[in-house]
Amino acid sequence: AQEDLAQSNRFVTLFYSELDPVTRVLRFSNAAHNPPLIWRRQRHSVERLDAPGLLIGLQPDADYGCEQVQLEPGDVLLYYTDGVTEAPGITGDRFDEARLIRSLESACRSGTGSQGILDQLFDRLDRFVGADRQLEDDASMVVLKVREEVMLPSVPRSPA
Repeated sequence: AQEDLAQSNRFVTLFYSELDPVTRVLRFSNAAHNPPLIWRRQRHSVERLDAPGLLIGLQPDADYGCEQVQLEPGDVLLYYTDGVTEAPGITGDRFDEARLIRSLESACRSGTGSQGILDQLFDRLDRFVGADRQLEDDASMVVLKVREEVMLPSVPRSPA
């Protein structure tokens, strides 16, 4: 609860979203969590999904903005924790958001489904960190891919 957090001097980040599967409208709010990434299939580009909001536990009456976005067939959403972007590599630098974006673009262009994209992202992260090294922090990722619409070829009507 809010009171427990306030007394413990701990804070929580949270990203909340809900998708209407019929209209493909995704509504979301963010409490200072890493903004999820969205790969737009038609534009072949990645955007951040962000909305204004403070950490949970900082202010009891904090306001959280609610945004929405229209998803299109083939779009891919990536939710992730900071353990992914802060993962240290063999050279000491972090995996960082730019590297995650490049990895997401590459995985999405491969045309695979959501599990295939997730597998490619974790493979890339594992190679960066090093096979025999453990991650310092929890690294969680969730991938959602909007189902591609099947385009049937139009058949000319024969005269009755």
